[in-house]
Amino acid sequence: KVKIKMHPARELYHCKLKKLLPPIKFAFAYGSAVFQQQNRPKGKMLDLVFAVDDPVQWHTLNLRMNPAHYSGLRWLGPNPIAAIQRYPAAVYYNTLVKADSQTMMKYGVVSVEDLCDDLVNWRWLYASGRLHKPVVILEGDAVSDRDEEEDPDNHIRRIQSALTANLKSASLCSVLLLSSCDAHVFTAYELFTTVAGLSYKGDFRMLIGEDKRKVDNIVKPLLKQFEELYSAPLQSIAEKTPDGLYRKPYPA
Repeated sequence: KVKIKMHPARELYHCKLKKLLPPIKFAFAYGSAVFQQQNRPKGKMLDLVFAVDDPVQWHTLNLRMNPAHYSGLRWLGPNPIAAIQRYPAAVYYNTLVKADSQTMMKYGVVSVEDLCDDLVNWRWLYASGRLHKPVVILEGDAVSDRDEEEDPDNHIRRIQSALTANLKSASLCSVLLLSSCDAHVFTAYELFTTVAGLSYKGDFRMLIGEDKRKVDNIVKPLLKQFEELYSAPLQSIAEKTPDGLYRKPYPA
């Protein structure tokens, strides 16, 4: 029997982190420590995002279990931390946290409500932007028969539905942007650099300090993963030709 190797981030989460943290509904790992980027050394900081039911309750428990994860803001208590979490993108990060003897991490906490809002409406285009790109889902990646008991509020189903909407919106927006340049046929690279660049539109870091090739460096090594991620959302939006190009079904 062939044993399928688990991604190191998923293994770390399920073997260690999950036991040390309050309950999490949905979690994913992203960034250069998860997927090697072109022309860059592998990232040393593991980036995670956790979606939770009730941020106040979650921070209350986590402050008891892991007070060292927090900055001096921990002295304010869970209610102010949850209030700060609402700004500017509804995600609160604990940084420079030791995941194990060899791994440093930072993790963001977002409410399920705000995550779904961002995925469906692009309210902040923050978590949704990260989820335009391939990530490693750590928690909540499937709806099982047990979920009705474990998830009576159907949060996992809501998140799965919102994830699908986010990918479809990114697909449609990218095809429209390419079409506005009179491109009715485009390569996978052109399509997915447009997808990956959506969340960087208007980001001042792309003007000052950030590598101008950041999007290229993300997409080139991950073209296969992008195609797998968007194979379903693109079906009704762009037709894939036998030679691997993408074409609008109805040219304007």
